[in-house]
Amino acid sequence: MNLVKPEIRWGASSPDTRGYVLPLGDTARPDLATAVGNHHGPYSTYHASGKVRGLMNSGPNFDEIRRIQPAVEIGPFGTWVGEQIASLDPFGANATRDHPALVEYGLRSTISVIRNRFTLDPTLMERWGIQPDGNIVSRMRVTDLPIHQIPTHLTDETIRKKEWYIAEGTHVYAEPVWHMPTLEKRLHVPLGTIADVVGRQRRIMRDLVDHPDLEIMLPSIEGPMAFVFGDPKNLGKEVVPVTGRVHYKCKTSDVFDTDRCTCRPYLLQAWYSAIAAAQRNEIGVVVFLEEEGKAGGPLDKYGIYGLRDQQEDRPQDYLDHTTNTYGYRDLRFYEVMGDMLKYLGITHLDTIHSQSQFKARQLELQGIRIGNMVPLDPELIPPGAYVEYFGKQGSGHYGGNGCRESHEDSQLHQL
Repeated sequence: MNLVKPEIRWGASSPDTRGYVLPLGDTARPDLATAVGNHHGPYSTYHASGKVRGLMNSGPNFDEIRRIQPAVEIGPFGTWVGEQIASLDPFGANATRDHPALVEYGLRSTISVIRNRFTLDPTLMERWGIQPDGNIVSRMRVTDLPIHQIPTHLTDETIRKKEWYIAEGTHVYAEPVWHMPTLEKRLHVPLGTIADVVGRQRRIMRDLVDHPDLEIMLPSIEGPMAFVFGDPKNLGKEVVPVTGRVHYKCKTSDVFDTDRCTCRPYLLQAWYSAIAAAQRNEIGVVVFLEEEGKAGGPLDKYGIYGLRDQQEDRPQDYLDHTTNTYGYRDLRFYEVMGDMLKYLGITHLDTIHSQSQFKARQLELQGIRIGNMVPLDPELIPPGAYVEYFGKQGSGHYGGNGCRESHEDSQLHQL
């Protein structure tokens, strides 16, 4: 089969001119590779070790992989054109459909789009005025499942008759696909700087140095997720109001519900507000970014927690602990935080659940218009989170409508 590596035209307006993303680490045909790195991000280590341990019982089923298609067709939108997106491939959901012959050489879709159901808390539903409508939100029992999913061994009538409230939405996951020249422009650093630091100095990805002709990198990190409520056909429509939040992962709060910070409360407020917006025939969206601990990681984050527990944990010291210990305040890539929104065709957040002037300013710099900024409901703040809350407030972290810092200040990442 005569396969030729295409010229990658980042931001091209159609898959025909865009080419494909095939990482060097996942193909036996390096002449076809267009990127360095591996699919699956940090999970590539598990995939590799699984092969070594004999856990791969057979080779991949290429026909099945080709059958994996997005449950919802998203785009193309005008926000995909040019250099508006730097950290993901907007054409990635249809990669195996557009280039089926390359699947056996390691090509995979870099975006997954599915429909998903989410269970809701009746108390929080009431708080945000959410009612079952049979469309966005439904009452559901085990016996409402398709006949082949109903567990025949489940005989407890109490459980069989129990009602749940279920919200249905669109769930998107995108592998990080970095176009290095575009990313470096967005970060305001000289071209080649990231390759030099990551490939040469830190030796995390040496291929960046050895293959300078490959301008795309699949870093070994988690990518962004988006949860969209409302009719997906309304994505990209300027006249449809959008309510949402861009949320950075905080596993201790988001998953385990500790009271050290306001992350989970803000996530819940945005989540239910997004569902309420969908019930108004609008779009609700929550973008979930994986940059735990201000992108310093859980190890540093928990170390700071330990130091705070040993000292007088005061709001005025909150943002200084990490700087004084590890030498940084914030390592998050705010400059690409709008890429997932632009993949969804979203160019405006009429209501954003955030008090962060830094987030708002960065989104505006990336072409996302910001409307009403909604503060966190004080009743949702747990007792131990007030150190964080007032620490950010005292540092000038919180802004309001029309309150934005300068472009230069935004580059300091003082969040």
